[in-house]
Amino acid sequence: MRGIVHLKWEKKLSVRNTEYSLGKKSQMVFFRHIVQKRQRCSLMTLFTIRATEDTFVISDKERRPQCHSPCLPVGKTGLGYMCYSRFISYIFFDLSEIPGHAKISSAKIKISLYDPPCLGQPPDYIGIQALKEPFRDCYTNYGNRPAVISHSLRKIPTHSATKFAIDVTDFVKAWHSGKYENHGLALVPVQMGTNGVILFHSSDSSDVSKHPALRINTVADGTCQKQCTASQEETYAVKKIRGFSKPYEIWNYTIYSYIVKNIGEKKIMVQLQFSPNNVDYLDEEPKIELLPGQSRIMISNFFARYIRLAFHLAPGETGEGTLKVWLQARQ
Repeated sequence: MRGIVHLKWEKKLSVRNTEYSLGKKSQMVFFRHIVQKRQRCSLMTLFTIRATEDTFVISDKERRPQCHSPCLPVGKTGLGYMCYSRFISYIFFDLSEIPGHAKISSAKIKISLYDPPCLGQPPDYIGIQALKEPFRDCYTNYGNRPAVISHSLRKIPTHSATKFAIDVTDFVKAWHSGKYENHGLALVPVQMGTNGVILFHSSDSSDVSKHPALRINTVADGTCQKQCTASQEETYAVKKIRGFSKPYEIWNYTIYSYIVKNIGEKKIMVQLQFSPNNVDYLDEEPKIELLPGQSRIMISNFFARYIRLAFHLAPGETGEGTLKVWLQARQ
């Protein structure tokens, strides 16, 4: 998987932005801004987290759970205040990828209207609340629906919009700090005088681009001196069978050098590899032959989270060679 690097230069200020995507359940997008000015490092990270689970319940189907619904309805159908059905939707986002030391600066949920976007007369407002208990798709129904944190209710206007960006900074800060346990959120009807529901795309919708997503900005600051640099050195025995160096996570660095030197007496073939997840590695071409005593700075043509070196003895060589690898980097 290839990353995208954007560079923007201004007087006395350098900004480097990096965007990186992962797959569904833990699908996330990481967006890092690394800013250096007058020996200060400010690391701002944008996490975009897709909904891990969602579902909805209906009051007149008290014991019937919904299962893998492509939409999430919110509202009320029926006339008056006695004979009606309430539609409540639940969404959960897994925050396990947010570092414990991160400082949450903002958080917004993005949800998109379904097609059709509503049934009947849609409400002008819906509510959002933090959950006190967990829910589960294909199991939760109106009768066993999770309790909510009552004082957390907020009203959200629904008119003149196809996409909604709902500020949930306080909720995410409370989850991240441990004040509340993260069980997800409820989208609830708050207008009982209307007769209709508004529909949103769920995580089971066929349009992945419209799945519910939580966008979290975090900030970390520090002085750009020793703690913003890295220097690592490793030595490897090289044989006919292909071997690999220790992988390095390099996406935090604005600049780095990956240097290899043949410190043995055998010719060695080396090749740089990159990976988005430290599992699936791709080769960069071409392989390079290092003669005894020869050094080389390895330069990646792609941006990825991890890099490592693959190596083996050159054709015709026997026995064992020796390779030294240095990583020197700075934020």
